[in-house]
Amino acid sequence: MSTDSGVTSSKAGWSKETTLTVTGLVAGKSYDFWVSAVNSVGRGAASFATKGLKPLASAVTTVPAVTTVPVATTVTTVPALKLTVPGAPTQMGGTAGPNQVMLYWKAPVNNGGAPVTDYYVEMSTDSGVTSSKAGWSKETTLTVTGLVAGKSYDFWVSAVNSVGRGAASFATKGLKPLASAVTTVPAVTTVPVATTVTTVPALKLTVPGAPTALTGTPGVGQVALSWKAPANNGGSAILGYYIEKSTDGANTWSKAASSTSATTAVASGLTAGAFHYFRVVAYNSVGRGAEAFIKGINPS
Repeated sequence: MSTDSGVTSSKAGWSKETTLTVTGLVAGKSYDFWVSAVNSVGRGAASFATKGLKPLASAVTTVPAVTTVPVATTVTTVPALKLTVPGAPTQMGGTAGPNQVMLYWKAPVNNGGAPVTDYYVEMSTDSGVTSSKAGWSKETTLTVTGLVAGKSYDFWVSAVNSVGRGAASFATKGLKPLASAVTTVPAVTTVPVATTVTTVPALKLTVPGAPTALTGTPGVGQVALSWKAPANNGGSAILGYYIEKSTDGANTWSKAASSTSATTAVASGLTAGAFHYFRVVAYNSVGRGAEAFIKGINPS
């Protein structure tokens, strides 16, 4: 853990499980945490930091003096409501655009007992070794501009309530902003009978929208997927679709089936009973578009 944004760090503890409670911390002080896995060879790379966690002060509840009521002999003490920071936002995703990305997510399942007022978004270009603020949002979307086309960016989002900032969501990894689309208009040919030349504005192409009506039908060791083409192709014909899967809660993704120009695909070789997420992404001559997302399919 670190109290100076990672300039120095110290051991917070060891655990044989996938949880650890770190005690003896100073209430209100900001702490960053990392976790590394260890096997017989040694210690592996650290995870991305859980940043800015602030321990709460011990809640002390003063119980008013009990007034003796002639007809009552039992006094019931109502425990104080203990507020906490919110949980992590869920289902975070992103779509690349010209020198920008549009991020989106859903509110935390647990708001800590107090309404979520803001969301804090961070980004990294070195796989989480360092990070910086990408922006604040009161909504569940944020467009981050001024990015370098083709460069890989990772993003996190944390919810904020009156107690403080909660845990960060799973990272949206490897988003690469697109280059600004530049379309060259052919030279105007002079026609003898015409004396006026009309300049046609360049058509600005973009990536496609998300496929629609994505469904999945589980089978033996496989899931049959089907979808419809995006309502918006970005001004350029759809060249095909990427089909990807995740078995760790949409944290990491891998190819589920070969790219196809059809609107159906079968993801095979799956583990029976395992919880699978799937996404389908259309692409055109500009690049990869928005994703269609489906979760909770267990092959038989």
